[in-house]
Amino acid sequence: MNFYPYHNFSIISPLPPEVTEARLLGLITSKYIPPKTVKQSDFEGAVINGRFELATRIRGREIYASALKGYILSIESGSKVVVKIYPPTYNIIPALIFFGLEFLLLYIAFSGGDHSVPYWVPVIIALFGYFLLVVFVKYETGIYRRVLLKTLNGKLASKND
Repeated sequence: MNFYPYHNFSIISPLPPEVTEARLLGLITSKYIPPKTVKQSDFEGAVINGRFELATRIRGREIYASALKGYILSIESGSKVVVKIYPPTYNIIPALIFFGLEFLLLYIAFSGGDHSVPYWVPVIIALFGYFLLVVFVKYETGIYRRVLLKTLNGKLASKND
Protein backbone atom coordinates (compact mmCIF):
# COMPACT_ATOMS: atom_id res chain seq x y z
CA MET A 1 0.00 0.00 0.00
CA ASN A 2 1.39 3.38 -1.00
CA PHE A 3 0.73 6.22 1.46
CA TYR A 4 2.23 8.89 -0.80
CA PRO A 5 -0.76 10.67 -2.41
CA TYR A 6 -0.64 10.80 -6.19
CA HIS A 7 -2.98 10.43 -9.14
CA ASN A 8 -2.39 8.76 -12.52
CA PHE A 9 -4.40 9.33 -15.66
CA SER A 10 -3.99 9.18 -19.43
CA ILE A 11 -5.21 11.46 -22.20
CA ILE A 12 -5.85 10.41 -25.80
CA SER A 13 -5.16 13.30 -28.16
CA PRO A 14 -5.80 13.44 -31.92
CA LEU A 15 -2.59 15.47 -32.27
CA PRO A 16 0.65 13.77 -33.37
CA PRO A 17 3.31 13.36 -30.65
CA GLU A 18 5.44 16.25 -31.99
CA VAL A 19 2.52 18.69 -31.83
CA THR A 20 1.52 17.36 -28.41
CA GLU A 21 5.05 17.97 -27.18
CA ALA A 22 4.97 21.50 -28.60
CA ARG A 23 1.63 22.22 -26.90
CA LEU A 24 2.98 21.00 -23.56
CA LEU A 25 6.04 23.17 -24.10
CA GLY A 26 3.66 26.08 -24.68
CA LEU A 27 2.29 25.65 -21.15
CA ILE A 28 5.69 26.49 -19.71
CA THR A 29 6.13 30.20 -19.09
CA SER A 30 9.61 31.61 -18.97
CA LYS A 31 8.82 34.74 -17.00
CA TYR A 32 6.64 35.91 -14.17
CA ILE A 33 3.03 36.67 -15.06
CA PRO A 34 0.92 38.73 -12.62
CA PRO A 35 -1.78 36.48 -11.10
CA LYS A 36 -4.67 38.64 -12.33
CA THR A 37 -3.65 38.24 -15.99
CA VAL A 38 -3.23 34.45 -15.95
CA LYS A 39 -5.79 32.74 -18.19
CA GLN A 40 -4.72 29.23 -17.20
CA SER A 41 -2.17 27.66 -14.88
CA ASP A 42 1.38 28.52 -15.77
CA PHE A 43 4.06 25.92 -15.34
CA GLU A 44 7.80 25.70 -15.14
CA GLY A 45 9.71 22.62 -16.18
CA ALA A 46 10.89 20.78 -19.25
CA VAL A 47 9.52 18.78 -22.16
CA ILE A 48 12.25 16.72 -23.84
CA ASN A 49 12.05 13.69 -26.16
CA GLY A 50 8.49 12.74 -25.32
CA ARG A 51 8.97 13.06 -21.56
CA PHE A 52 7.90 15.98 -19.42
CA GLU A 53 8.22 17.25 -15.89
CA LEU A 54 6.13 20.27 -15.01
CA ALA A 55 5.53 22.08 -11.75
CA THR A 56 3.07 24.83 -11.03
CA ARG A 57 4.69 28.22 -10.70
CA ILE A 58 4.03 29.47 -7.18
CA ARG A 59 2.50 32.94 -7.08
CA GLY A 60 1.87 35.21 -4.12
CA ARG A 61 0.81 33.45 -0.96
CA GLU A 62 0.18 30.14 -2.66
CA ILE A 63 2.01 27.45 -0.71
CA TYR A 64 0.63 24.32 -2.33
CA ALA A 65 1.67 23.32 -5.79
CA SER A 66 1.67 19.98 -7.53
CA ALA A 67 4.19 18.46 -9.87
CA LEU A 68 3.31 16.63 -13.08
CA LYS A 69 5.47 13.97 -14.63
CA GLY A 70 4.73 11.87 -17.67
CA TYR A 71 5.47 10.78 -21.18
CA ILE A 72 3.96 10.89 -24.65
CA LEU A 73 3.28 7.72 -26.66
CA SER A 74 2.51 7.50 -30.35
CA ILE A 75 -0.70 5.66 -31.21
CA GLU A 76 -2.51 5.26 -34.53
CA SER A 77 -5.15 7.90 -33.75
CA GLY A 78 -2.65 10.52 -32.53
CA SER A 79 -0.90 10.38 -29.19
CA LYS A 80 -1.42 9.15 -25.67
CA VAL A 81 -0.17 11.27 -22.78
CA VAL A 82 0.38 9.42 -19.50
CA VAL A 83 0.46 11.76 -16.49
CA LYS A 84 1.27 11.34 -12.81
CA ILE A 85 0.40 14.22 -10.45
CA TYR A 86 1.92 14.29 -6.99
CA PRO A 87 2.83 16.81 -4.29
CA PRO A 88 6.45 17.93 -4.50
CA THR A 89 8.95 16.99 -1.82
CA TYR A 90 8.96 20.40 -0.18
CA ASN A 91 5.27 19.87 0.65
CA ILE A 92 5.79 16.35 2.00
CA ILE A 93 8.60 17.26 4.42
CA PRO A 94 6.45 19.57 6.62
CA ALA A 95 3.70 16.93 6.58
CA LEU A 96 6.17 14.28 7.80
CA ILE A 97 7.38 16.61 10.54
CA PHE A 98 3.76 17.25 11.53
CA PHE A 99 3.01 13.51 11.63
CA GLY A 100 6.17 12.89 13.64
CA LEU A 101 5.14 15.44 16.25
CA GLU A 102 1.68 13.93 16.41
CA PHE A 103 3.05 10.45 17.00
CA LEU A 104 5.38 11.88 19.64
CA LEU A 105 2.29 13.25 21.40
CA LEU A 106 0.71 9.82 21.07
CA TYR A 107 3.77 8.19 22.63
CA ILE A 108 3.72 10.69 25.50
CA ALA A 109 0.01 10.06 26.04
CA PHE A 110 0.52 6.27 26.22
CA SER A 111 3.78 6.13 28.16
CA GLY A 112 3.20 8.76 30.84
CA GLY A 113 1.01 8.38 33.85
CA ASP A 114 -0.59 11.73 33.09
CA HIS A 115 -3.61 11.12 30.88
CA SER A 116 -4.55 14.75 30.42
CA VAL A 117 -4.50 14.26 26.62
CA PRO A 118 -6.88 11.56 25.40
CA TYR A 119 -4.97 8.96 23.40
CA TRP A 120 -7.11 9.41 20.29
CA VAL A 121 -6.56 13.18 19.83
CA PRO A 122 -3.07 12.91 18.23
CA VAL A 123 -4.28 10.11 15.95
CA ILE A 124 -7.27 12.13 14.76
CA ILE A 125 -5.13 15.23 14.13
CA ALA A 126 -2.54 13.21 12.17
CA LEU A 127 -5.24 11.52 10.08
CA PHE A 128 -6.87 14.89 9.43
CA GLY A 129 -3.54 16.30 8.18
CA TYR A 130 -3.09 13.33 5.85
CA PHE A 131 -6.70 13.69 4.67
CA LEU A 132 -6.07 17.35 3.78
CA LEU A 133 -2.98 16.36 1.77
CA VAL A 134 -4.97 13.76 -0.19
CA VAL A 135 -7.84 16.20 -0.80
CA PHE A 136 -5.44 18.86 -2.10
CA VAL A 137 -3.88 16.36 -4.53
CA LYS A 138 -7.32 15.34 -5.83
CA TYR A 139 -8.41 18.97 -6.16
CA GLU A 140 -5.24 19.97 -8.02
CA THR A 141 -5.57 16.90 -10.25
CA GLY A 142 -8.98 18.11 -11.46
CA ILE A 143 -7.57 21.53 -12.34
CA TYR A 144 -4.56 20.16 -14.22
CA ARG A 145 -6.62 17.52 -15.98
CA ARG A 146 -8.91 20.23 -17.39
CA VAL A 147 -5.93 22.35 -18.49
CA LEU A 148 -4.28 19.39 -20.23
CA LEU A 149 -7.51 18.21 -21.88
CA LYS A 150 -8.14 21.69 -23.25
CA THR A 151 -4.53 22.19 -24.36
CA LEU A 152 -4.27 18.82 -26.11
CA ASN A 153 -7.85 18.69 -27.50
CA GLY A 154 -8.05 15.27 -25.93
CA LYS A 155 -10.25 12.99 -23.90
CA LEU A 156 -9.54 10.86 -20.88
CA ALA A 157 -8.37 7.37 -21.71
CA SER A 158 -10.07 4.41 -20.12
CA LYS A 159 -8.06 1.75 -18.30
CA ASN A 160 -8.20 -0.46 -21.41
CA ASP A 161 -6.81 2.15 -23.84
